[in-house]
Amino acid sequence: MSKKWIVGAVAVVAVLGATHWMGLWPGAANEVDGKRFSVDTTPLGRLLDTPCTRELFIHKFGAAAMVGSPQISLARHLTMKRLSAFPLAHINDLKLRAMQAEFSKLDPESPACQRPAP
Repeated sequence: MSKKWIVGAVAVVAVLGATHWMGLWPGAANEVDGKRFSVDTTPLGRLLDTPCTRELFIHKFGAAAMVGSPQISLARHLTMKRLSAFPLAHINDLKLRAMQAEFSKLDPESPACQRPAP
């Protein structure tokens, strides 16, 4: 996979964060965590906080640079589907389908997929 989308996603994060703070972009902050992980409804923050999905981002999708970026905190309220709306993120429908296929294989009730207590 090309790492260009990672760099693009990080660059877009600043814009997304600014528009969210100004109220121009509706975030996923009010969306409740579902039982299943989804590119449509699961906020990026939940995906990064959950060990099994974090591993997918790092190892399967080659997004270690994105996961470790300090700017990623600005996009934690967005879903992958919302991030894909920005061309600089380089997240197309094919990547979204691949992510969703991997998410569908996960059991959110398993101990590996439980978020650590705050």
